[in-house]
Amino acid sequence: MGLEVNTNVTSSIIQNNLALSKSEMEKSIIKIATGKKLSAVEDAANLILAETLDAQARGSQVAIENSQTGINALQTADAGLESTNENLQRIRELSVQAANGTYGENERKAIKDEISALTDEINRVSNTTSFNGQKLLDGSNADLTLQTGPNGDPSENTINVGDALGSVKTDDLGLLNSDDVKTSLNTSEDFAGYLDSIDSALSRVTEQRSNIGAYQNRLESNINSMDVTSENLIAAQSRIRDTDIAAEMSKLTQNQILNSASASLLAQANQIPSIALSLI
Repeated sequence: MGLEVNTNVTSSIIQNNLALSKSEMEKSIIKIATGKKLSAVEDAANLILAETLDAQARGSQVAIENSQTGINALQTADAGLESTNENLQRIRELSVQAANGTYGENERKAIKDEISALTDEINRVSNTTSFNGQKLLDGSNADLTLQTGPNGDPSENTINVGDALGSVKTDDLGLLNSDDVKTSLNTSEDFAGYLDSIDSALSRVTEQRSNIGAYQNRLESNINSMDVTSENLIAAQSRIRDTDIAAEMSKLTQNQILNSASASLLAQANQIPSIALSLI
């Protein structure tokens, strides 16, 4: 084999390998230190994919929070409807009592006063039941829509709960207001005739509460679904982006050994020209 005097090819090769192993060591150290194996320089395509998965995972988490907030709002509305239902039941009891022909004028007046007060309470609940500043039972949120998915398509990512939040004011329930109670309910027949209106109002409140229950179940199901989706997205993102510490440590050790060996060989290779000259 010929000995090179002016150009030390062996030394050049070893220097290139030494630089390569040093570069790989630096990359491994960065990946281990940051826990991330992707960069725009090394793997732009997978970096874009990881960022897309991250956006979807974050969107799913926000959708879960939105759904839970929706459940809280519906629970608040249901509490108001429960109060309204109790008041309507009491109004019905009193009306049945007053429909009894044995009651006198004084007894009916006392009943009217209580029904009037209960009527005012129904309207108060309708006007004041709110969540985060939004009225829930006065009819102003009939188009309330919840963002329950990570994307923009309304058909797949929103739920409109407005039909569970209709007004339960006495006028909208088909009932007398407190002033009309005092002037329109006088005889046993008046009270007996009022029972149909009360029953209709009770049915409407019950239907509204049923709608709330259905939406709560739907939102809870959405939370469970989004939770699974989020976990899968995070896992997929992790597989693409996160460093396999054990594998990277092994790679680092391998390059450290190569670097050390190359440094030793380089010292020997650098002596080749001197050896060649001594033999001339």
